[in-house]
Amino acid sequence: MPRWPEGHISKRTCPTCEGPKDFNAETCRACQPKPVGCLGRKGSDHPAWKGGLARDKDGYLKRYVPDHPWPRKGGYVREHVRVMELALGRRLTPGEIVHHRDGDINNNDLANLEVMSAGAHSRHHRLLEKRVRDERGRFVGGDA
Repeated sequence: MPRWPEGHISKRTCPTCEGPKDFNAETCRACQPKPVGCLGRKGSDHPAWKGGLARDKDGYLKRYVPDHPWPRKGGYVREHVRVMELALGRRLTPGEIVHHRDGDINNNDLANLEVMSAGAHSRHHRLLEKRVRDERGRFVGGDA
């Protein structure tokens, strides 16, 4: 004996293509309209725009600068790098690093920033006395 009577239409078939669908869905996934989202809307035109400022995973302030020649993911550049490049009037070379003199990564004042070579920067941090690293690997305590 069949489970369903003759001529029964299952509620799990798509009315458009007769294919399988979820129980509560109107149509199957293939027949559902595609989400449009905010195609082509970037920067201040996007509804989720927050002013172009954000923090990265290391705690540095980053700014949305899509026309920068070497932006990080999503068109963002770290703010201290941008401040130094604007002060120098040129882009940083691949071997240059912007160092925060007081060790505070939130202080992006030009007087607190200094350009160093990568080797000199790591040598500077290695020679600091009795410095302890936090869980992110940054130095804490003492003078920078």
